[in-house]
Amino acid sequence: MRSISDVLQNKGGLTEYTTKKNQVLKIEYLTLKNMSLYETRLQNRAIKQLVDQRSVIPEDMYKELFKDLLKNIQQGQYAFGSEMCNQSLNTIQGVSDLFSVLSGITPDEAMQVITEEGETIKLLFDEIVSKSIGNPDDAPTEEKKT
Repeated sequence: MRSISDVLQNKGGLTEYTTKKNQVLKIEYLTLKNMSLYETRLQNRAIKQLVDQRSVIPEDMYKELFKDLLKNIQQGQYAFGSEMCNQSLNTIQGVSDLFSVLSGITPDEAMQVITEEGETIKLLFDEIVSKSIGNPDDAPTEEKKT
């Protein structure tokens, strides 16, 4: 799956955003690279959550859960656009992870910016998604030859 941004050769075009603290962020469009980075964050978070529970889960159950988690990752259940990804993007943690990937700041910094500037960041995300995937009405059409 390629984004319109990739197809049209935007390859990570930037939108500048200045925070209330006058920090200038250069926010990239959604590209395959950025989607992949976000997927990796989701996968790593899931693995960390399981590893953190190791001491309270019986060893045989832990091994089975870890095996299932790796299988889910291999089957693309953490892929961008999947149900797992969409569920994550409905959380403040998921949005801050994506914002971190797109803006090149740490997840903690992204969480702080989102917390302090929530509604503005929502509008910014709408703009980024729109620029990344484009408006279908603006897509070039092929002229039919007769």
